[in-house]
Amino acid sequence: MQHFLFASPSTTDRNVLNSISSLDEVCEGFFEVYLSGLVELKILFSLIGINNVTEEPLPRSDDFASVIDISQYKIPEFSTEDFEGFYEKWLQATGRESTMDEYGQLVFLQSQSKIWNSRPSKVVLSEKP
Repeated sequence: MQHFLFASPSTTDRNVLNSISSLDEVCEGFFEVYLSGLVELKILFSLIGINNVTEEPLPRSDDFASVIDISQYKIPEFSTEDFEGFYEKWLQATGRESTMDEYGQLVFLQSQSKIWNSRPSKVVLSEKP
């Protein structure tokens, strides 16, 4: 499994991506998602309307291998019913099992979208192995 960190820093300064501690100083929270790899990440992006992303390496980062900047996209603000529909599509597209862990790792999309859409930056970081 590959770990991806979804974060919305209060700054566009890329230096905050050099370590988890510097990222923590400019984020109200970040959310770790465990996926099989980039293919599942792209499926997730597609289901929330994010396409044509570019993964950029972070050679100076202590904790992260790469970043995908999704700042130009709005994350859907799901109602409970909308999230349930999204989650069912996610399970169908990926073949993953419906578990509390699986549901819980994605529910942040429902609770954080409005806040994140008002912030200057939204990124997805790939953790170093």
